[in-house]
Amino acid sequence: MTALLGGVPVATAPPLICRQEGVTLAPGQTLVLADLAGAGTIRQVFIAIGSGGGKAAYDSVLAVTTDGRKPEDWRADLGTLFTTHFGQQLNAQWSCDHAHAEVNRGGGGAAGYMLTLPQPFRDGARVVLWNPTNDPATVWTQVVYDRADPAPVRLRGTSATWTDRVTIPDTSAKVLAAPAGDGWLAWLSLVGMGRSGDGDAALGWLERNLRCTDGSGELAFETTGLEDTFGASFYYQGRQGWGTPWSMVGAVDTSRRVAAQAVDLLRLYGGIRYRGGLTATLMPQPHAPAHLMSWVALFYEQLEPMPA
Repeated sequence: MTALLGGVPVATAPPLICRQEGVTLAPGQTLVLADLAGAGTIRQVFIAIGSGGGKAAYDSVLAVTTDGRKPEDWRADLGTLFTTHFGQQLNAQWSCDHAHAEVNRGGGGAAGYMLTLPQPFRDGARVVLWNPTNDPATVWTQVVYDRADPAPVRLRGTSATWTDRVTIPDTSAKVLAAPAGDGWLAWLSLVGMGRSGDGDAALGWLERNLRCTDGSGELAFETTGLEDTFGASFYYQGRQGWGTPWSMVGAVDTSRRVAAQAVDLLRLYGGIRYRGGLTATLMPQPHAPAHLMSWVALFYEQLEPMPA
């Protein structure tokens, strides 16, 4: 990509597309969405899941591998990455600069997803969708990429799916990501369910701070409560199914003690820069109810030295 006057990005190579149309994704099946050779950049991953997909519409796992690496560069369940867990009762769509989600209660559970974080590759790329549930789903997918020279970075990530959700006591910290080397933290999704509490106290776990330190132990970034991380206030004031250029908020429900949110750190800050590694930690919050949580943290790994 290059830029014209005003910073408008324009392509330097034509887009290419891998498509799947109306394909059945059976329980336990892995569907290859794209298997690319050579070098380029993935620009878009789009997934639509038809009505009747059941849990597969939210628990299916998207994974991307580049340059023949094992294991994959990153993997995430759709409901955590795109903040649609617990949002099945909504009939809404929400977006930020690099992602989009939509759920259709009236459409029998249909869902749609799009991710546009650039994913450079130098020696091939493979995009797959795995259905770990007992529900079959009908899917339509589109992976758009180009053959322009890739940037010297690799998109990688760490995650815990909602199926493998983690219990976090109020007095315990939890490391969400700990990449080595130099790079930028680009994306963070969190889905949580409180174990106790009523009213606002049911979402007391949103009072936890996110703290990031670099390889030297110096503070790189710190927030004042989780809803502040995602650019909002007071537990989103009951709003759900909405987005901004920098964040996505799905279900926020005190009766079920749940909240689902994502922040596009690449859009908001140009990423959280780190050198010599990064440790992104969800800090303890005494007297806040223990909670269950899944998450996705995506970061760009720097592959070559940057100009001084």
